[in-house]
Amino acid sequence: MPTQEFIRNEFSYGYSSGNILSDTPDPVTAKEEAAIGGRYKDVFMSVVAPYLKPGSRILELGPGRGSWTLAMLERGPECEIHTVDFQDLGRWINIPALKGRLVHHQVEQGHTFAPVPKLHFDFFFAWGVLCHWGQADIQRILTGALTCMKPGACAIVQYAAWEKLDAYGWERGGVPESFRTQDDKDIWWPRNSVSEMVNLCRNAGWSVLKADCGIVQRDGVALLSVPG
Repeated sequence: MPTQEFIRNEFSYGYSSGNILSDTPDPVTAKEEAAIGGRYKDVFMSVVAPYLKPGSRILELGPGRGSWTLAMLERGPECEIHTVDFQDLGRWINIPALKGRLVHHQVEQGHTFAPVPKLHFDFFFAWGVLCHWGQADIQRILTGALTCMKPGACAIVQYAAWEKLDAYGWERGGVPESFRTQDDKDIWWPRNSVSEMVNLCRNAGWSVLKADCGIVQRDGVALLSVPG
């Protein structure tokens, strides 16, 4: 599986998905949407916006430059968002100007949610993150995140699903087909599948409401909930 140091360095530039709420996608967003096989605005409105209720507390893993973070802040004006990343989100977003609505936790270990409040959040969101981690790390991450969630909280997590990638096309999906024969530690799109992801989520303590919401063609997008 990729090491934490590899992932920290690979994405140190600050990953961006552009303006995901624009009716006319910018070049960055358009390129990603072509690779993933879906419109980000449609994804946001169908599986993120329903959880942006007044007073909702949101935990986001791996915001990069904050494309999805900014969209949630815009569409959930009464929400509080905590982000967790190796990188300093303050390089790209003026956090003090948001007057406490955005709290960033910069961490050294990708599995740890130690600085994050426990039993505090209503919604967990991870996009463009778990697709880059090996299965053992995904389970550790989901286990850690669960400790921060309230009973009954929900989550949307995007992940690599190689059977969907096979059907969609590796070149079309922007993933080198040479990864098929390489060791997971040397690639940034480790092996995973829908059925394996279900097991990882359940082993981490989550209930799986939908193994794949079917909203993008290349990847899986799971809807989870916290038991109780």
